[in-house]
Formats: sequence, C-alpha cells, structure tokens
Amino acid sequence: MANGLDRIVEVTFKADGKAVHPRDVFSLLYSGLEPLIRLNHDTHESKVKSKRYSLAREADSENDERYQQRASAIKKEWKERSLPKLKAEVRYLNGDVVTYNVKSRTNFRTKALYKFPNIIHLEGNNGHQLVLRESRVYGIDNGMGSIVRSAFSPLKSGAGGDRLDTAWYNALISGNKQPISDVNGAKEKVRLIPEPLLLAVLEELYGKFAASEELTGAGIGRITPKIKVLDADTKNLWYLREHLPSMRDSHASLDAIGVHLGILHSLGLMDVVDRQLEHYVVGYDGRVVTFDPDFITHCLDVKGFLTHTEYRDAKLIFQDLPHYSGQVDFDTIAKARNKTIRLLEKAGITPESFLDSLGATTNDPRYEPHKVKLNYTPK
Repeated sequence: MANGLDRIVEVTFKADGKAVHPRDVFSLLYSGLEPLIRLNHDTHESKVKSKRYSLAREADSENDERYQQRASAIKKEWKERSLPKLKAEVRYLNGDVVTYNVKSRTNFRTKALYKFPNIIHLEGNNGHQLVLRESRVYGIDNGMGSIVRSAFSPLKSGAGGDRLDTAWYNALISGNKQPISDVNGAKEKVRLIPEPLLLAVLEELYGKFAASEELTGAGIGRITPKIKVLDADTKNLWYLREHLPSMRDSHASLDAIGVHLGILHSLGLMDVVDRQLEHYVVGYDGRVVTFDPDFITHCLDVKGFLTHTEYRDAKLIFQDLPHYSGQVDFDTIAKARNKTIRLLEKAGITPESFLDSLGATTNDPRYEPHKVKLNYTPK
C-alpha cells in the first residue's frame, strides 16, 4: 500500500472539529464503563475469597441473573450516550491526508472487562484501517494485582503461593528498578512487565535481529506489531499500529508459532495472564505476533516454572487453530521453540539481559525513531 504505517508523518484527532489528545479520545469513547469495571472486580474478588475462582471457568457470573441485569443496564446506558463527532486526520510522507472515522471497541467480553478497553479503531475514507492503542502502566496493589495472581494460582499452574513480585514492580514503576536477588526464591517469582517498558526493549531487539543473517534466516523477528508512537506521559504510551488479520482468519505455520514462543521464552517472558487466540495475528513474512501485550510477565526460572506453565497454557490456546482441525503437532512447535532459544542464547539474548535492558520510563529514548508529529490543543 502506498500509504502504510511506515509512511505516517503527522496525526491529528478531532472532536467536533477541535484538535484533542489521544487520552481525550479514550476518555470520550469509554467513559461510562466505570460501573461495569467495578462490578467485575467485585465479582472476581468474591470468587477469590470463596475459593471457587478459576481463570478458565468464569461461568458463574455469566449465569448469575442479577449480574446480567446490572451489566446489561450499564452497557445499554454506555452505548446510548451522546458523543461528539470524532475524526482522525493522518498525513503521509507523500503529502496525502487521509481522514479516518474513530470508533470504540464494542466486542469486549462483558464479564472480562477489568479495565477500560485500550484500543480504538480508525477506518479511513480510502478503506485503510489503523488501530490506536493506549499502552498502560497498571497499579497492582488493587484488583489488577489480584487478576495477575489468579493466573498463577494452584488451579491454573500447579504452583502454590503468591508468585507475583509486587515490591519489585512497584519499585520499577516508581523509576527505581531493583536488581533481582538470589535469595528467598527470587528466581521463581513472576514479575509483571508494563507494556510501555516492554515495547522499548523489544524495538531495540528487533534491530539486533535484523542485523543478523543467522537470526533472520531462522525466522527470528518481530513478536509485536510495528508501531508509530504519538505521545507518552508518566503512565501511558499512545501509538498507532496496522490492522492485522487474526490467526483465526489466516494460516499460521507451526514453525512460526514455535519461533514466536522461543523469542518470548528466551527473554524470560510469559503470556499466561491474558493469552487468547484472538490476540495473535499473522504478518511480516508469516511471522506470528501478538497485538495485546499488556499483561506480559517475566520469570527467571525458564527451564522449570516458565516452560511448564507456558506450555500448558499455549497448548490450551493453539489446539484450537482452525486450519489444523484439532490436529496440531506440538512437537513441531517445541522443536522450533527450542532451536530459537539456542540461537538467541548464542547471541547473548537471555532473561537476564532482558531485565538489564528494561527501562523505567514510558517516554523511553528508544521510541524516538518511531515517533510522529501529534497535533492537539492543550487544555
């Protein structure tokens, strides 16, 4: 396409003709969902306390008539609220300016809405589609921490105790990244990696991958979409990405899935908290990428806890690949995954090197090559 993501140079969002910041667009589109988010957190906490909670089986709240009535009323009121006329104007390198309609996400699962949606759809008058994403640093001393912990509960992973390293995370998001000690089971701890900090490391690594013929020849490349960064504050990063086909609608090779998992695991990363087949897309020469990396976690115990937990979770998801009719050969995936880990380890890319490269600010200088001009009227 003549005007793709790589050729964007300037972006302006407008509400009733006034230039506004992306944070205002998110606020306009998703304001009114607060009661539903609170309701879902309360429901989740009730299940945790009653020891009946399983991340894989949340049917109780869905079948609860009282919950359904309250949730439906909230969503109805949200959908019927009045909104200003929202548009986005995107200028490309050749001087073309394309106008995009700005639309909220509406296909979220009601009972799984624990936070505001963090994507907005842009539909161009030329048929082109983009996605605006609000990448966030979450606090975990509240309900969000409980959601992450539940993913690693005994029912989910077979591991006991609280694995979430809350102290490390809180120090990190305060700008004071702490080294990982070798005592008190630190290696087995799980650490949430905020998406704005994660992507800065990954964008740097993609450059290293591209510079190595051995790595690119093995299919090692991006595991997240290409981005154009618009702005950042202390807790959020706003960027554009392409609209890419879901893995449900396009064929993904098992080798490509294995390479994706190999890159992830080479860095000590896991996608256990919110892995869904719908989050995976095929792009960039058949590579598999995930467009929703906001609950990626890290663990240094790659050969033990990480591998055990990730394989169990990945098998649950990828066994439903539509193009394989339930006959997914996980040995093929494992071979590609293990080969990728060996190649990256040889290149000095390890879980430890990932932590060393992790910054502590959303406005990371590594985003500079990906930034485009954003126009808005300050409040």
